[in-house]
Amino acid sequence: MAMIRGLDCSVTWDSAEILYIRDCNLELTADEIDNTSRASAGWKDTRPGLLNWRMSATLVRETGDTAYDTLQAAFLAKTSGAVVFDEDSGSWGLTGTAYVTELRRSEPIDGVVTIDITLVGAGAITTV
Repeated sequence: MAMIRGLDCSVTWDSAEILYIRDCNLELTADEIDNTSRASAGWKDTRPGLLNWRMSATLVRETGDTAYDTLQAAFLAKTSGAVVFDEDSGSWGLTGTAYVTELRRSEPIDGVVTIDITLVGAGAITTV
């Protein structure tokens, strides 16, 4: 088996690759439903409920970065986009529709300008 480097992964928004991602986190979650009863013999009985997904990433701000401009426009217009998460190996991929819910700009005096973004799923995420 071969290790998969983060460098070999990609994220696209409406078919345009987001090139300047430094770090990216994809989170798949399920609400927790408490099914505990006296029959649980003193143990909690938790079941999965509604599913959700989100992505958070840090982008390095580059002049002329059209992907960032597109994400910012989607945020301001409150419009969704098609997102694809992929590995260069082609052995794994997920796709879904999401909204941009956060854009946070950081301007450190001793570093590059970065943008933290959050995308939140609008419906199911599926395998590619």
